[in-house]
Amino acid sequence: MEKEQASYLWLSEQSNIDVSTRSIISPEFPHGKIALDTLPIYTIGGTEFYVEAYSRSFIEKERPQNHFAAWEFQYKGSHYEFLYHPGDKTPAIDVLPSNECILVQIPPFVQLDPQRMAEKYQLSIAAIQGKSDFEVMVDQQAFKQRMQGHLPTLDILGQTFEINLAQGQLSSTNDKGEINLQDIQELYDSSQQCYVIPYDLMAKAYHPLKESETDQLPAHIQVITFPKEIVLDRVGWNIQHGYRPQEGLMEIDYHLHFKAGNGTWQELLTIWKNRVDDLPFNVEKKRQRPTLKTPSFRKKRGIH
Repeated sequence: MEKEQASYLWLSEQSNIDVSTRSIISPEFPHGKIALDTLPIYTIGGTEFYVEAYSRSFIEKERPQNHFAAWEFQYKGSHYEFLYHPGDKTPAIDVLPSNECILVQIPPFVQLDPQRMAEKYQLSIAAIQGKSDFEVMVDQQAFKQRMQGHLPTLDILGQTFEINLAQGQLSSTNDKGEINLQDIQELYDSSQQCYVIPYDLMAKAYHPLKESETDQLPAHIQVITFPKEIVLDRVGWNIQHGYRPQEGLMEIDYHLHFKAGNGTWQELLTIWKNRVDDLPFNVEKKRQRPTLKTPSFRKKRGIH
């Protein structure tokens, strides 16, 4: 007897397609579910796609298992642009001959589905009219402040640190404490996408772990967690690596203040013992311009 195939298809971090009922299920939706047939339709290269504004996805009408998201496109402000392969009905990959692909331009989601864009960002439809996706999706006050030189901050157990990627450090705003980011590279946990470090409550600084402390930490040392640099200061990271300041901001919940989480002794010990193999990037990669990807950083430890 053949095993029954699951009717759910992954769409995004927050949503799935229920093929059996032709609907999308997501905790983000006001009623938890949206029928595909109620979504707007946009035609790309002769094929009809449903427009799902919450995940900014396009779902093929006749074959819902074929879908792709806007983070695969280039955002041009007034529209999105990407190379499309009509045969595969997907954005083209680099290995495909260019003569098999067509350049596609797609309107912003505030035009494709203003109702759900307004709903998602808790605005009226009138409030988003005439605005770009970037203006609706990204905290404009936070972005403006950052572009004016205001540095993001990280709260570590009640102590506020400025995140200064240009100097490679976190600096206390009202004390002499600081954390040199180069010193903690080996304590990055790629599985949780965060640093797990011992923090000195008295010195208000990173405490380098000693062999003699691998059984028990001193009382004034606490394990904390916080995100990597690209999350702590996406605008600063973009500028530092040659990208546009606004690159990737629509894919994250952009803000200027973070709060460190609490780590465990066991987490720290595991990372410390395996620190050579768990670097966020090796020496060779440091010499290259990082490839810009757009993973989701929501709901990771140390992000509030």
